[in-house]
Amino acid sequence: MVTVAETTCTVKRFWTFSRKMSIRPSACDDVVTLPRPGAIRGRTDHDKQVDVTRSRLGSGRASVARVAGIVALVLFLLGLLLAVIALTFSVEVSGSSMEPTLHPGDRLEVDVLHRKDINRFDLVEAAEPDNGAAIVKRVIGLPGDQVKIRSGDEGARVLVRPSGSRSTYVVDNPAWGDQLAHDAAVCCTADGTNGQEEWATIPDGSYWLLGDNWSRSTDSRSFGFVTQGGVKAKLWFRILPRDRFGRVRTDARLVRTAQAD
Repeated sequence: MVTVAETTCTVKRFWTFSRKMSIRPSACDDVVTLPRPGAIRGRTDHDKQVDVTRSRLGSGRASVARVAGIVALVLFLLGLLLAVIALTFSVEVSGSSMEPTLHPGDRLEVDVLHRKDINRFDLVEAAEPDNGAAIVKRVIGLPGDQVKIRSGDEGARVLVRPSGSRSTYVVDNPAWGDQLAHDAAVCCTADGTNGQEEWATIPDGSYWLLGDNWSRSTDSRSFGFVTQGGVKAKLWFRILPRDRFGRVRTDARLVRTAQAD
């Protein structure tokens, strides 16, 4: 049989639950807290699926982070390797014989694969015939060409007759500027050096090299022709300094002249 007191407590619990979803202390019993609605139910399949999805997302983010870290490390090591290779297979310019094209401290990549494929006005690293010292110069004369330096009222002029041609050309190298106008030196003797104003024929497998800084260059005017074996590499790409990074521009050209010998 239900007593009046028990009925009163039941009513109080219902009233309190409906207002605040919990049973406050009453005179009937100790504090009782009911779980939030829905918590008394078991976990549904949907809840489990949500947890699985969250777990997969977390695992996916961790995998992406690991892959990104590996890629960053590989790129760093690759960049470091390329830098080492670039510095190893390069030559640093010393001296002022190639100014204004090249300056002391400039570093250029060496192209050893095409060192036998030399064209007129290429920049090359070569060994000086007299002592084997490394030099950087510009190719002016090719095998079979005739070369000569003439001195006149307008100063010195570098003349070239390409192999197999009777036409005479003047070398127009903007890098020389007005230095030739103040030079009375003549060339060439049979070995391609200064001394007399005569045509010199470049032997097969040899080149005639000049510096871009006309008055401050020790070149073929001093040591003569350079053999193909003395050419170590072609130089056409500058890697340092960074503000001049890129292909080295060449503005030199041959200009045909009607002037007699």
